[in-house]
Amino acid sequence: MAAAREAGLYSNLITSAVGLTPKTLATLADAGLDHVQISIQDSEEKSADHIAGYDGASTRKRALAAEVVRLGLPLTVNMVVHRANIGRIEAMVELALALGAGRVEIAHVQYYGCDAVQMVPCSARVPY
Repeated sequence: MAAAREAGLYSNLITSAVGLTPKTLATLADAGLDHVQISIQDSEEKSADHIAGYDGASTRKRALAAEVVRLGLPLTVNMVVHRANIGRIEAMVELALALGAGRVEIAHVQYYGCDAVQMVPCSARVPY
């Protein structure tokens, strides 16, 4: 990180936030980290943990987002939308703003591969 800063490069940490500790984040910030992007899977904690495949993921993500903001780093929240969470897009945006995100990215899942049918929302759930 320090080498990137010395070279005049902009650094962006894109993370699930599950394996990142506040101490490591602070070390990166001290070394010159410019920005952090955290992905969230849903606004509802139980669903978010299920989608992430990790109990407690939502709690860890929220705590790390608070730490990003506390350190004064710009925060982007990224949300991948699919069948399991498409009905909660507004709530996910509200969560991102409540976490202190200055920017929100909404992406749709890539509907390819053998499980594509499990991810595609039915037409009734797609807002037009």
